[in-house]
Amino acid sequence: VAGVRVVRAERWGPDFGHAEQATRSDSQGRFTLTGLGPGKGVVAAHGGELGGSVDLELTLGQERTGIEIRVEPILKPLDARVVDGEGQGVAGCLVGLGQPVKPMELRGPVSFFWTDEEGALVGPLRNGSRVSVRSLNCPGKLAKREQPTVEPGVPVTLSVEDGHRLRGRLLEAEGAPAVGYALSISMPEDSPWSEFLALDQPLRSDAQGRFEIAGLPAGPLSVQVWKRGRIGPRFEVSLGEEPVSEIALSLPAYGVEDPSPGPVATRAVRVVDPEGRPV
Repeated sequence: VAGVRVVRAERWGPDFGHAEQATRSDSQGRFTLTGLGPGKGVVAAHGGELGGSVDLELTLGQERTGIEIRVEPILKPLDARVVDGEGQGVAGCLVGLGQPVKPMELRGPVSFFWTDEEGALVGPLRNGSRVSVRSLNCPGKLAKREQPTVEPGVPVTLSVEDGHRLRGRLLEAEGAPAVGYALSISMPEDSPWSEFLALDQPLRSDAQGRFEIAGLPAGPLSVQVWKRGRIGPRFEVSLGEEPVSEIALSLPAYGVEDPSPGPVATRAVRVVDPEGRPV
C-alpha cells in the first residue's frame, strides 16, 4: 500500500524527540525508519481508513529488514490534531496517549504518536478505546496539563501556545565555561503547564558554556545542572513576559556552594569533618 504513514512509537526512551521515526511508504509499499534506539516499541501504519501495527524490539545497532505490516479497515480512525494559538496545525509534536490517569502522567502503558505537516496524529489507536493525553511535546511550544479526551472517530483539537526562550551561559567557579553539563527544567507543582519539553536531544552546555531552552512559561522555574561524576546545584529563576530571557549561572567550587544572595538563588552546601569543622 503506497502513501501510508509509518511511525515507530515506544515508551519514554532514547528515541524521544527524533523525527526520523516517521515516514511514508513508497509506491511499492516499502518504508525505512532510521535513527532508532534499542528497546521495545510498536511500528504503526495509518492511511485514510486503513491501519495496522506490529511489535518490534531492537538491540543497540541492530538492523531489521523484512518487516511486514498488514493494514485493515479501521472502524473508528483517530481524528485528532495539534494546533497553535492561531489555529494552525503544528508538525513534529510527540503525543502520548493512554488510559485516563492524572493529566500529563506517564505511568502505565502509553502509545506515542507524531503529528504530520497538518498537525494530525499519525497512526491508529490499537484498542480503539477512549484515552487521555499523557504527554504533549512540541518544539518551542507550551502545552497545558489539561487536554481534551481523545476518542477514535471523534474530532478533537489539542492546543499549544508559543513559549518563552531562556538563553544562558554556565560558568565554573573560576569563570571558565562549564562545558558538557546537562540541564533540565522543572516547574512548580501547581503549574498549569506540562513540563515534558520537546527537546530533540539531551540539552547540554556547549564549548562556551552556552545553552538555550525553548517552550517555557513565564514565572518561576528550576534549572538543575549535572555532569558525570558531579551533580550541580538547582538554580531558581523567574522568566518575565519578554519572548527571550538571558542569564548567567555560576557553579560553586567543587563541594562548596556560595549562599550569597543574587538574582539566582542556590542551595547552600558546606563540607565539614566529623567534628563539624570546615574542610
